[in-house]
Amino acid sequence: MKVSRFTLLLTMVILMVIGAALLPLVDVADRPKPQQGKTLTVNFYWNRASAKVIEQNVTSRIEGLVSAVRGVESVESESRFGSGWVRVQLKEDVDVSSVKFEISSLLKQIHKRLPEGVSYPNLSGGEVVNEQQRKETTHLLLTYQVNSSMTGEQLKEYIQNQVEPPLRRIEEVNRVEVTGTVDKYIEITYDPHLLAGYGVTAYDIETAIRNFMGRKEVVGEVHHIAGEKLQRMALYLTTDRFSSPLEEIPITIVGDKTIFLNDLASYEYKDREPSRFYRVNGLNTIYLNVFVDAQANKISLSRHIRNQINELSGQLRNGVYLTQTYDAAEEKESELHKLVWRTLMSLGILLVFVWLTKRSFTYLAVMVLTLAANILVAVIAYCLFDIRLHIYSLAGITVSLGLVIDASVVMVDHYGYYRNRGAFMAVLAALLTTIGSLVVVFWLPDFLKKDLYDFAWIIIINLSVALFVACLFAPALIDAFHYRGRQSGRVRRWRVSVWWSHVYTKYILFTQRHKWVYVLLLVMAFGIPFHA
Repeated sequence: MKVSRFTLLLTMVILMVIGAALLPLVDVADRPKPQQGKTLTVNFYWNRASAKVIEQNVTSRIEGLVSAVRGVESVESESRFGSGWVRVQLKEDVDVSSVKFEISSLLKQIHKRLPEGVSYPNLSGGEVVNEQQRKETTHLLLTYQVNSSMTGEQLKEYIQNQVEPPLRRIEEVNRVEVTGTVDKYIEITYDPHLLAGYGVTAYDIETAIRNFMGRKEVVGEVHHIAGEKLQRMALYLTTDRFSSPLEEIPITIVGDKTIFLNDLASYEYKDREPSRFYRVNGLNTIYLNVFVDAQANKISLSRHIRNQINELSGQLRNGVYLTQTYDAAEEKESELHKLVWRTLMSLGILLVFVWLTKRSFTYLAVMVLTLAANILVAVIAYCLFDIRLHIYSLAGITVSLGLVIDASVVMVDHYGYYRNRGAFMAVLAALLTTIGSLVVVFWLPDFLKKDLYDFAWIIIINLSVALFVACLFAPALIDAFHYRGRQSGRVRRWRVSVWWSHVYTKYILFTQRHKWVYVLLLVMAFGIPFHA
């Protein structure tokens, strides 16, 4: 069935409009999109319990529970003194999120049947396969300087109530910290004789607090203060207060009874003595730090957080000022902008060469429109296939531009001369060889594929769209513009070929008759040693 020229042009215009509308929705970031890993880990603690007891009562039960979940390929575990873990390896084609949710539900059910004193099993993993992101789970994205005439403690409390909650609700924001004020610490008072009666030391109390909170960075430096009868232990914090009451911390088990912290000691939150005071223009100063997940799209997330803070700034009381001092995404965004401009410059150079070969603005207009159609229709494919534009994928766009223009040039020249699509098979063969060479990327190891995955897909999509545009849209444009290839160009090419053949023949005759001159020129030009 023959499709009319008007239908082809109208269809392509509609696709170009849709692509232009989707252009702001293209995912742009500084690194490739993270993919879910296939390894889950269950960690748990049982203070002062032996490895054998943990293995029999906790590890084996959890291991048997998760082994029965569909999609689990293998399970390994380890039981240690006071703790243990179970590592779950999932199958390649499994939905990680659904399996993780199922295991989490099972752990919630089995926790009620575990022995008293066993911590809640913590399920982690299944997020990112990138090696760097395994080492760093959070990154500092934004830092704001907050100034006000209020005292440091009042200003910190005000920012924590007015600014911190809306920022925490933003997806991929890991935590928000307010620093620059007096730090707090916990002073634990205990009787060493009472501790000795239970076989407990001050180090056991410190370890129990660390394990109970589940984050080692919560407790910082520890100071022990000896007295006549009672002794004190100061635990310096990186947070204001614990969300859970410390009275519930289990310290040890004596017989069948669990001994908690309030059975052995008492505690009190106190403020550390300030080591310095910092003011800017007579105003007290604190800092607001926003930490995000390591795999987050920092460019778009930074833009969203900055807009949110700008809205919140207008709602703050008079005399409170927020000034941005650090943005981790700023440099990455600048690099991406440079790469985009380089891509546009290379595109401009290609179009200049296209115009120089034909010296026809009609021909150049056809090439510009086909190129614009290629880019805008490819944008639709980027959104459909959820392709992220980053440094590597943008390089793929730059590389594919030359191949895209080649396909259009071949079809436009052939259709302009012969008014048929006989060059379709040649263009198809040329593009398929390039696409076939890129398919090998999908079988590379993960540490290589994670960077080249989007690069390969970008070129494959662009070349596929180029074939569609060159074989359907370009001929319709040529008919609409009434463009015809100039036959005189073929005559000029024949004249150039005859002239070059004549010059080359004279050169060959000269080198055969005067071989010594030729050899001498080679020696002078390239330093080739002469052998008689």
